[in-house]
Amino acid sequence: MIKLKRIKHSLLPLIEKLKKVLEADDDVILVYLFGSYAQGRIHPLSDVDIAILLKEGIDSFEKKLNLTEIISNTLLTDEFDLVILNEASPGLLFEIFNKGKILVNKDENVRIEFLLRGIKKYIDTYPLRKLAEEILIKKIKNYAS
Repeated sequence: MIKLKRIKHSLLPLIEKLKKVLEADDDVILVYLFGSYAQGRIHPLSDVDIAILLKEGIDSFEKKLNLTEIISNTLLTDEFDLVILNEASPGLLFEIFNKGKILVNKDENVRIEFLLRGIKKYIDTYPLRKLAEEILIKKIKNYAS
């Protein structure tokens, strides 16, 4: 989330440190960096976007709180967004898979299986997303006229 507050230090070395910290966490299987930092389009108001796949059976609410603290302490900022991949929407998963960079990958088989399930969800929900887009466009046109 952008809070209109500049990050006053270079995060690139700290992202490497975060990678090591998350590799040591037994509940974490996969970590992606996505958004402007992953695409090399860093600007003064950029935040860091991180997506994490947790082991099955982990309480994602508690773990997200814990990870938020770890990430904040490691990056020395609260200018980041944390996405738990286990709970992400198909559209966001697709975006992360396509444009994100893998920081941690503890199990390639789990990554591929999760990727395939995410792509299937994305394809399966396409008609609903298309319908929602058409309704939104109609509402905008009606509002504008």
